[in-house]
Amino acid sequence: MSLQSIIDTSTQIQFAATKTVGTTVSRNGRIKTGQLASNQPWQFVVDFAPVSVYADVRGVLQEIDYLDAVHTEAVDIGSTNTGLSWITAYQGDLTSGQISQITATTTYAGASLTLNVASVTGGSPSDYVFRKGDFLQLDGGYKYPYQVVDDVLLGSGSTISVTLNRPVIEQTGYTINTGKGILVGTDVTWTVKMMGKPTWTVLPNRYVAFNGSFALMEVIEG
Repeated sequence: MSLQSIIDTSTQIQFAATKTVGTTVSRNGRIKTGQLASNQPWQFVVDFAPVSVYADVRGVLQEIDYLDAVHTEAVDIGSTNTGLSWITAYQGDLTSGQISQITATTTYAGASLTLNVASVTGGSPSDYVFRKGDFLQLDGGYKYPYQVVDDVLLGSGSTISVTLNRPVIEQTGYTINTGKGILVGTDVTWTVKMMGKPTWTVLPNRYVAFNGSFALMEVIEG
């Protein structure tokens, strides 16, 4: 839980999920842009609390040294520290019980994912299942979270189509099929590695400070 501790006590978190794009300028001055196929891994730059009591974080320091850039950790933003919940909070109209009634289907292509809402009870066609920017992840061990690009109404059909911020990623050992549930908001997690690890300095009066930021990158299999 070392990286989770860093996030939970952070002073700021920078987000990046940049598309891979190639741009050329023709001889007549026209800019041509082509998007390359990419999983657009999430990247985070996290600043830890400026100064901490050494005895309180000694275990975290050891865990960080162990993880380094070798091992991964699953982290959340807003679940273990509810003070950060406003960052990933679900903004749709459904209750947690209704969300639990939504399941995946076998239909997905590119950045489009079809979900089954036939079992959702007590909802209105005008209810928003997702608001633009909501976080979404398949349940049951799926590693990759997404953000919803457009507002999505419940409607009156049995399925809804959701456009995501990046293409649906196939995960080794996980089959996207009918019956898999979904996670939203603070329940989503990222599996990350620490690509940049700051050094730390022991200060007088038994304090410790990190000399820089933590750079975390989502791990995409395959």
